[in-house]
Amino acid sequence: MTSKTITYLVFLIAGVILGVVARGAISGSDREVEDAATVAASSVAFERPQAGDQEAIIDMLESLSYALNQESEYRQTLEEQIIGLEARIDELQARLANEPDRDAVQRAAKLMENRRRGNGTLTIDKLVEAGLDERDATAIKRRVDDLAMQRLYLRDQAMREGWLGEKRYRDESRRIANEQNNLRSEFGDENFDRYLYASGRPNRIQIDSVIQDSPAFSAGLQPDDRIVSYDGQRTYSPGDLRRFSMQGEAGEMIALQVQRNGRRVDLYIPRGPLGIQMTGVSENPGP
Repeated sequence: MTSKTITYLVFLIAGVILGVVARGAISGSDREVEDAATVAASSVAFERPQAGDQEAIIDMLESLSYALNQESEYRQTLEEQIIGLEARIDELQARLANEPDRDAVQRAAKLMENRRRGNGTLTIDKLVEAGLDERDATAIKRRVDDLAMQRLYLRDQAMREGWLGEKRYRDESRRIANEQNNLRSEFGDENFDRYLYASGRPNRIQIDSVIQDSPAFSAGLQPDDRIVSYDGQRTYSPGDLRRFSMQGEAGEMIALQVQRNGRRVDLYIPRGPLGIQMTGVSENPGP
Protein backbone atom coordinates (compact mmCIF):
# COMPACT_ATOMS: atom_id res chain seq x y z
CA MET A 1 0.00 0.00 0.00
CA THR A 2 1.55 3.33 -1.08
CA SER A 3 1.69 6.44 1.09
CA LYS A 4 -0.61 8.14 -1.44
CA THR A 5 -3.28 5.48 -0.89
CA ILE A 6 -2.92 5.77 2.88
CA THR A 7 -3.32 9.55 2.61
CA TYR A 8 -6.57 9.04 0.70
CA LEU A 9 -7.79 6.80 3.49
CA VAL A 10 -6.96 9.48 6.05
CA PHE A 11 -8.95 12.04 4.04
CA LEU A 12 -11.89 9.64 3.95
CA ILE A 13 -11.78 9.10 7.72
CA ALA A 14 -11.55 12.84 8.28
CA GLY A 15 -14.63 13.38 6.12
CA VAL A 16 -16.62 10.82 8.08
CA ILE A 17 -15.65 12.44 11.38
CA LEU A 18 -16.57 15.90 10.10
CA GLY A 19 -19.98 14.59 9.04
CA VAL A 20 -20.60 13.08 12.46
CA VAL A 21 -19.55 16.28 14.20
CA ALA A 22 -21.76 18.38 11.96
CA ARG A 23 -24.82 16.23 12.64
CA GLY A 24 -24.13 16.20 16.37
CA ALA A 25 -23.82 19.95 16.51
CA ILE A 26 -26.76 20.91 14.32
CA SER A 27 -28.63 22.44 17.23
CA GLY A 28 -25.64 24.59 18.26
CA SER A 29 -24.36 27.78 16.80
CA ASP A 30 -22.48 27.97 13.56
CA ARG A 31 -19.41 28.95 15.50
CA GLU A 32 -19.64 25.82 17.68
CA VAL A 33 -19.97 23.62 14.60
CA GLU A 34 -17.01 25.32 12.97
CA ASP A 35 -14.88 24.93 16.12
CA ALA A 36 -15.85 21.28 16.54
CA ALA A 37 -15.09 20.55 12.91
CA THR A 38 -11.73 22.28 13.19
CA VAL A 39 -10.79 20.26 16.27
CA ALA A 40 -11.92 17.01 14.68
CA ALA A 41 -10.02 17.71 11.50
CA SER A 42 -6.90 18.68 13.38
CA SER A 43 -7.11 15.52 15.49
CA VAL A 44 -6.65 13.42 12.37
CA ALA A 45 -4.63 16.09 10.66
CA PHE A 46 -3.28 14.11 7.80
CA GLU A 47 -0.56 12.39 9.70
CA ARG A 48 1.47 10.46 7.19
CA PRO A 49 2.31 7.00 8.47
CA GLN A 50 5.85 6.47 9.60
CA ALA A 51 8.17 4.22 7.61
CA GLY A 52 7.88 1.47 10.21
CA ASP A 53 4.08 1.59 9.98
CA GLN A 54 4.20 1.29 6.21
CA GLU A 55 6.51 -1.72 6.42
CA ALA A 56 4.17 -3.36 8.93
CA ILE A 57 1.20 -2.81 6.61
CA ILE A 58 3.12 -4.16 3.63
CA ASP A 59 4.22 -7.24 5.61
CA MET A 60 0.62 -7.84 6.70
CA LEU A 61 -0.64 -7.59 3.11
CA GLU A 62 2.10 -9.92 1.88
CA SER A 63 1.16 -12.41 4.58
CA LEU A 64 -2.52 -12.26 3.65
CA SER A 65 -1.68 -12.61 -0.04
CA TYR A 66 0.54 -15.65 0.61
CA ALA A 67 -2.14 -17.32 2.74
CA LEU A 68 -4.79 -16.58 0.09
CA ASN A 69 -2.66 -18.08 -2.69
CA GLN A 70 -2.01 -21.21 -0.62
CA GLU A 71 -5.71 -21.59 0.16
CA SER A 72 -6.67 -20.95 -3.47
CA GLU A 73 -4.30 -23.64 -4.75
CA TYR A 74 -5.50 -26.15 -2.16
CA ARG A 75 -9.14 -25.32 -2.95
CA GLN A 76 -8.52 -25.72 -6.69
CA THR A 77 -7.01 -29.16 -6.13
CA LEU A 78 -9.98 -30.22 -4.00
CA GLU A 79 -12.44 -28.92 -6.58
CA GLU A 80 -10.68 -30.89 -9.33
CA GLN A 81 -10.81 -34.04 -7.22
CA ILE A 82 -14.49 -33.54 -6.39
CA ILE A 83 -15.43 -32.97 -10.03
CA GLY A 84 -13.54 -36.10 -11.05
CA LEU A 85 -15.10 -38.21 -8.31
CA GLU A 86 -18.60 -37.00 -9.13
CA ALA A 87 -18.11 -37.89 -12.78
CA ARG A 88 -16.86 -41.36 -11.89
CA ILE A 89 -19.70 -41.94 -9.45
CA ASP A 90 -22.27 -40.87 -12.07
CA GLU A 91 -20.67 -43.26 -14.57
CA LEU A 92 -20.73 -46.15 -12.12
CA GLN A 93 -24.33 -45.47 -11.13
CA ALA A 94 -25.39 -45.40 -14.80
CA ARG A 95 -23.65 -48.68 -15.52
CA LEU A 96 -25.11 -50.35 -12.47
CA ALA A 97 -28.59 -49.13 -13.41
CA ASN A 98 -28.35 -50.48 -16.96
CA GLU A 99 -26.31 -53.62 -16.39
CA PRO A 100 -24.73 -55.10 -13.23
CA ASP A 101 -21.14 -54.61 -14.38
CA ARG A 102 -18.57 -56.47 -12.29
CA ASP A 103 -15.85 -54.00 -13.24
CA ALA A 104 -18.07 -51.09 -12.20
CA VAL A 105 -18.70 -52.71 -8.83
CA GLN A 106 -14.98 -53.22 -8.35
CA ARG A 107 -14.24 -49.59 -9.23
CA ALA A 108 -16.85 -48.38 -6.76
CA ALA A 109 -15.33 -50.58 -4.06
CA LYS A 110 -11.89 -49.21 -4.92
CA LEU A 111 -13.16 -45.65 -4.58
CA MET A 112 -14.54 -46.39 -1.13
CA GLU A 113 -11.28 -48.09 -0.15
CA ASN A 114 -9.27 -45.02 -1.17
CA ARG A 115 -11.52 -42.81 0.93
CA ARG A 116 -11.15 -45.13 3.91
CA ARG A 117 -7.38 -45.31 3.52
CA GLY A 118 -7.10 -41.53 3.36
CA ASN A 119 -8.91 -41.08 6.68
CA GLY A 120 -7.10 -41.17 9.99
CA THR A 121 -3.43 -41.12 10.83
CA LEU A 122 -0.67 -42.42 8.58
CA THR A 123 0.74 -45.56 10.16
CA ILE A 124 3.66 -47.88 9.47
CA ASP A 125 1.16 -50.66 8.75
CA LYS A 126 -0.47 -48.57 6.02
CA LEU A 127 2.91 -47.88 4.47
CA VAL A 128 3.83 -51.57 4.54
CA GLU A 129 0.46 -52.45 2.97
CA ALA A 130 1.28 -49.98 0.18
CA GLY A 131 4.41 -52.03 -0.63
CA LEU A 132 7.17 -50.39 1.44
CA ASP A 133 9.48 -52.59 3.46
CA GLU A 134 9.31 -52.02 7.20
CA ARG A 135 12.63 -50.17 7.39
CA ASP A 136 11.66 -47.61 4.74
CA ALA A 137 8.14 -47.36 6.18
CA THR A 138 9.56 -46.59 9.62
CA ALA A 139 11.95 -43.96 8.22
CA ILE A 140 9.20 -42.21 6.23
CA LYS A 141 6.79 -42.27 9.17
CA ARG A 142 9.45 -40.77 11.46
CA ARG A 143 10.22 -38.03 8.91
CA VAL A 144 6.57 -37.14 8.35
CA ASP A 145 5.92 -36.99 12.10
CA ASP A 146 8.97 -34.77 12.58
CA LEU A 147 7.70 -32.29 9.98
CA ALA A 148 4.25 -32.30 11.58
CA MET A 149 5.77 -31.43 14.96
CA GLN A 150 7.88 -28.69 13.36
CA ARG A 151 4.70 -27.06 12.09
CA LEU A 152 3.04 -27.27 15.50
CA TYR A 153 6.08 -25.81 17.30
CA LEU A 154 6.42 -23.04 14.73
CA ARG A 155 2.79 -21.95 15.10
CA ASP A 156 2.95 -22.15 18.88
CA GLN A 157 6.12 -20.05 19.04
CA ALA A 158 4.79 -17.49 16.56
CA MET A 159 1.54 -17.08 18.50
CA ARG A 160 3.36 -16.72 21.83
CA GLU A 161 5.85 -14.16 20.50
CA GLY A 162 3.42 -12.25 18.31
CA TRP A 163 4.85 -12.84 14.82
CA LEU A 164 2.24 -15.25 13.43
CA GLY A 165 1.66 -14.32 9.78
CA GLU A 166 4.72 -12.11 9.54
CA LYS A 167 7.67 -12.60 7.19
CA ARG A 168 9.56 -14.73 9.69
CA TYR A 169 6.60 -17.08 9.99
CA ARG A 170 6.17 -17.28 6.22
CA ASP A 171 9.85 -18.04 5.70
CA GLU A 172 9.81 -20.83 8.28
CA SER A 173 6.60 -22.27 6.81
CA ARG A 174 8.18 -22.34 3.36
CA ARG A 175 11.25 -24.08 4.77
CA ILE A 176 9.11 -26.84 6.28
CA ALA A 177 7.08 -27.14 3.06
CA ASN A 178 10.31 -27.52 1.08
CA GLU A 179 11.43 -30.28 3.44
CA GLN A 180 8.07 -31.99 2.87
CA ASN A 181 8.64 -31.80 -0.89
CA ASN A 182 12.15 -33.18 -0.40
CA LEU A 183 10.67 -36.48 0.81
CA ARG A 184 10.64 -37.43 -2.84
CA SER A 185 14.38 -36.91 -3.24
CA GLU A 186 15.14 -38.38 0.20
CA PHE A 187 13.33 -41.68 -0.36
CA GLY A 188 13.12 -41.96 -4.17
CA ASP A 189 10.22 -41.84 -6.63
CA GLU A 190 8.98 -45.38 -5.98
CA ASN A 191 8.86 -45.04 -2.19
CA PHE A 192 7.33 -41.57 -2.48
CA ASP A 193 4.67 -43.03 -4.78
CA ARG A 194 3.78 -45.64 -2.15
CA TYR A 195 3.81 -43.01 0.61
CA LEU A 196 1.25 -40.94 -1.32
CA TYR A 197 -0.95 -43.99 -1.83
CA ALA A 198 -0.75 -44.97 1.85
CA SER A 199 -1.73 -41.39 2.76
CA GLY A 200 -4.77 -41.50 0.47
CA ARG A 201 -3.32 -38.63 -1.56
CA PRO A 202 -3.31 -38.49 -5.39
CA ASN A 203 -0.43 -40.40 -6.94
CA ARG A 204 -1.79 -40.67 -10.48
CA ILE A 205 -3.18 -38.17 -12.99
CA GLN A 206 -6.22 -39.51 -14.79
CA ILE A 207 -7.34 -37.92 -18.05
CA ASP A 208 -11.12 -37.48 -17.98
CA SER A 209 -11.53 -35.82 -21.38
CA VAL A 210 -9.48 -34.33 -24.23
CA ILE A 211 -10.35 -31.06 -25.96
CA GLN A 212 -10.82 -31.41 -29.71
CA ASP A 213 -7.83 -30.18 -31.79
CA SER A 214 -5.79 -29.47 -28.65
CA PRO A 215 -2.09 -30.42 -28.28
CA ALA A 216 -3.22 -33.44 -26.23
CA PHE A 217 -5.63 -34.48 -28.99
CA SER A 218 -2.93 -34.14 -31.66
CA ALA A 219 -0.46 -36.13 -29.53
CA GLY A 220 -2.95 -39.00 -29.16
CA LEU A 221 -3.90 -38.72 -25.49
CA GLN A 222 -7.13 -40.53 -24.60
CA PRO A 223 -9.61 -40.49 -21.72
CA ASP A 224 -8.62 -42.87 -18.90
CA ASP A 225 -4.91 -42.53 -19.74
CA ARG A 226 -2.73 -42.09 -16.66
CA ILE A 227 0.07 -39.55 -17.05
CA VAL A 228 3.24 -41.10 -15.58
CA SER A 229 5.93 -38.54 -16.43
CA TYR A 230 6.38 -35.20 -18.14
CA ASP A 231 9.73 -34.42 -19.78
CA GLY A 232 11.31 -37.23 -17.75
CA GLN A 233 9.89 -36.02 -14.42
CA ARG A 234 7.48 -38.27 -12.54
CA THR A 235 4.06 -36.69 -12.07
CA TYR A 236 1.76 -37.58 -9.18
CA SER A 237 -0.89 -34.85 -9.20
CA PRO A 238 -2.43 -32.21 -11.49
CA GLY A 239 -0.33 -29.63 -9.61
CA ASP A 240 2.85 -31.44 -10.70
CA LEU A 241 1.75 -31.40 -14.33
CA ARG A 242 0.84 -27.71 -14.29
CA ARG A 243 4.18 -26.81 -12.69
CA PHE A 244 6.28 -28.89 -15.11
CA SER A 245 4.42 -27.62 -18.18
CA MET A 246 5.34 -24.03 -17.24
CA GLN A 247 9.05 -24.78 -17.02
CA GLY A 248 11.45 -24.55 -19.94
CA GLU A 249 10.61 -22.94 -23.28
CA ALA A 250 7.00 -22.80 -24.42
CA GLY A 251 6.35 -24.89 -27.52
CA GLU A 252 9.42 -27.14 -27.28
CA MET A 253 8.62 -30.82 -27.85
CA ILE A 254 8.88 -32.95 -24.74
CA ALA A 255 8.32 -36.64 -23.97
CA LEU A 256 5.08 -37.54 -22.18
CA GLN A 257 4.71 -41.05 -20.81
CA VAL A 258 1.25 -42.42 -20.06
CA GLN A 259 -0.12 -45.71 -18.80
CA ARG A 260 -2.82 -47.14 -21.06
CA ASN A 261 -4.51 -50.50 -20.58
CA GLY A 262 -1.71 -51.71 -18.33
CA ARG A 263 1.22 -50.71 -20.56
CA ARG A 264 3.44 -47.64 -20.88
CA VAL A 265 3.07 -45.47 -24.01
CA ASP A 266 5.53 -42.71 -24.99
CA LEU A 267 4.07 -39.64 -26.70
CA TYR A 268 5.47 -36.24 -27.70
CA ILE A 269 3.74 -32.93 -27.08
CA PRO A 270 4.69 -29.21 -27.12
CA ARG A 271 5.41 -27.72 -23.71
CA GLY A 272 2.51 -25.65 -22.41
CA PRO A 273 -1.23 -26.21 -21.91
CA LEU A 274 -2.26 -29.74 -22.90
CA GLY A 275 -5.99 -29.25 -23.38
CA ILE A 276 -7.33 -31.92 -21.03
CA GLN A 277 -9.66 -32.30 -18.09
CA MET A 278 -7.84 -34.28 -15.43
CA THR A 279 -8.29 -35.68 -11.95
CA GLY A 280 -5.81 -36.70 -9.28
CA VAL A 281 -6.55 -40.26 -8.23
CA SER A 282 -5.05 -42.61 -5.67
CA GLU A 283 -4.02 -46.00 -7.06
CA ASN A 284 -1.98 -48.86 -5.67
CA PRO A 285 1.45 -48.70 -7.35
CA GLY A 286 1.50 -52.49 -7.41
CA PRO A 287 4.38 -54.85 -6.60
